[in-house]
Amino acid sequence: MQTLTSILSYLSSYSPSYSSFITHIRKPYTANKARANMFFTLLILLLTLSTLTARATETDRTTETDRTTETARSTETARAIETARAIETARAIETARASKTARANKTARANKTEQKSPVQQAALKMAPSWSLLDAEGNLVSSKDFAGKPLIIHFWATWCPYCKKLQPGLDRLFEKYQDQGLQMIAISLLEEEGAKPQGLLTARGMSFKTLVDGDSVAMEKFFVRGTPTTFFINAKGQVVVATRLSDPNDPRLEQVVKSLMVN
Repeated sequence: MQTLTSILSYLSSYSPSYSSFITHIRKPYTANKARANMFFTLLILLLTLSTLTARATETDRTTETDRTTETARSTETARAIETARAIETARAIETARASKTARANKTARANKTEQKSPVQQAALKMAPSWSLLDAEGNLVSSKDFAGKPLIIHFWATWCPYCKKLQPGLDRLFEKYQDQGLQMIAISLLEEEGAKPQGLLTARGMSFKTLVDGDSVAMEKFFVRGTPTTFFINAKGQVVVATRLSDPNDPRLEQVVKSLMVN
């Protein structure tokens, strides 16, 4: 009896609707205790089952809500990651295109033939005077090579034909250096951040390069592309200006030999 009373009290405290219902059914409780006990036992079981079912349903709803929220968060995170990747890829593609376009423009500029160029190129019998800085900021000018046979090699770090030719020029420079041959490279049309001298050193070249030679190359020597190499004798006369890129072409050494006897 005490247990039944405790259960009724618990149910009454759990819900106001249960409380009013149990107050109503208490009245006939004393009429037939045995029958009433059975009735109340069944009723309590039903109410307990109903309560447990309601709680289970609420728990399921909470779990489902949590799952839905977690799924939404996961989906949102995945979309954010995918969007970030797409943006990064687009930026990389745009940067590559811009770099390629800039390089193509520089190449086109180098190879562009101006109306006055053919006449002046053909008339360039004497090497013009010029001055440029090296990678360390030292001033170098044509006066430093006066009275000496000289090779001037116009090139660019991005030029594959320059890279191909340079070992052949370096071999000639080292072979005839003791006989007075001088050589200087002039870098032009470089991209921002390029390091011409560092690249030549990494390639194992023994000759030095000057930098930012665009104006000297195009306005004084009328260079229309890279590589362009000038062979100048001790009198300052331009013996040959060539676009050759074959490092083993025998004509290169023939020209050098002709410089040494003039």
